[in-house]
Amino acid sequence: MSHVNFLGIPVEGEITPGHRTPQRPLAELQPLLRALLDDEAVVEFGWRQYRPYFNDGEPCHFGIDALWVRTTADRPDADPDDLRVGRYEDPHPTLGRRGWEAGRESPYTGPDEPRYERPGRWPTP
Repeated sequence: MSHVNFLGIPVEGEITPGHRTPQRPLAELQPLLRALLDDEAVVEFGWRQYRPYFNDGEPCHFGIDALWVRTTADRPDADPDDLRVGRYEDPHPTLGRRGWEAGRESPYTGPDEPRYERPGRWPTP
C-alpha cells in the first residue's frame, strides 16, 4: 500500500505501473475538483477506472468512466451507479441532467441547475 498526495489530498492504494496516457494539464482538473470539494452539499464523489479486458491485438490502455456524486439529499445507501453524472447518463436524482441528444446538447432538467453548473460542467470521460 502506498501513500500519495494529490492536490494536498492523501490518496491510498496500490499503484500499478503501466502505459502512460498523455496527460492533460493539472490546471484543468483542479477547478473541477475544487468545486466538488468546496460544495457543502457534496458528501462524496468518485469514478470508475479500468483497463480494458478485451485484447484484439491493439494495446489496452487505462481509462476512466462513470463519474458519480452523492449529495446531502441523496440516500446514504444509494448505489453509485444510480448517482452518475454526465452527458450520456440518466438524470442524477438530486442534481438533474444536461444531456446529449440528436448530436447536440439538450436543455437542463432537474431541481438545481446552479449547483449542476457549478463545477463548470461535469467532465465526460
